[in-house]
Amino acid sequence: MEPGERIGDWVVEARLGRGGAAEVYRCRRGRRTTEQAAVKLLRDGLGPAQPQVSRRFHREAQILRSLTHPNIVSIREVSLRPTRPWLVMDLVRGRSCSWFVRTGPASPTLVARVARGLLSALGYLHERGIAHRDVKPANVILGRGGHAVLVDFGLALDQSLGRLSAPGSRLGSLHTMPPEWATGDRSTPEQAWDVYGAGQLLYELLAGEPAFPYKLSPREVVDLKRQQRWLDPGREVPDALRALVCDLTAADPEKRLESGVVAARRSVEVTGKLGL
Repeated sequence: MEPGERIGDWVVEARLGRGGAAEVYRCRRGRRTTEQAAVKLLRDGLGPAQPQVSRRFHREAQILRSLTHPNIVSIREVSLRPTRPWLVMDLVRGRSCSWFVRTGPASPTLVARVARGLLSALGYLHERGIAHRDVKPANVILGRGGHAVLVDFGLALDQSLGRLSAPGSRLGSLHTMPPEWATGDRSTPEQAWDVYGAGQLLYELLAGEPAFPYKLSPREVVDLKRQQRWLDPGREVPDALRALVCDLTAADPEKRLESGVVAARRSVEVTGKLGL
């Protein structure tokens, strides 16, 4: 859609992002107000042509409606039209973690704050039987002071609502999956996916580069994940934060923090040790 076009009561100002199934726009309510929002719109023609995509979009709305947390994007309105549904969400002001990774290593202080907010969100989700399943730099927005907001619940799983895909199906990005999922072992729960993804995100912020470059082939990524015991951000990182990243990204699931609930508690300890 182009600036000036309408999505219901909302006027498009700019496109914020585009994925395989949906587009997200910064919009203003009407032409004479200052109220803004982010509107996620299923791409034209996908609803009727791909019912599974439409069902997943509806599921995202259902899950987001049930959530209230300062580090999770809030939903305002839902229009689940058969042809082209949309979601209206709060406009999260800031930059994605992808931008911070591209622009160089972030300070341990900032990363510790990100860890506390992101892991708090994951703990909240995991307590409710929900897994995000796509925790990666592009899906975490950082606002002022390092306030992290988790967005894009298009692949989220709520155990109380049942599955839309077969158990063990490969979804999301191979680059951010835990090693056992990347190599075909689906014995760990989806919560392990979130925990590992969060740890990899923190590592990439501290390193200022991807843990597994996107130029690598899928086989090369899998081989690297098999070889690394954990993602170690290095000795220059404060011990408590370094240990947290390593424990989140342990290749052995038995040595990895088991859920966002446990990880959230650890992140509070880390920020306390850093005086934040």
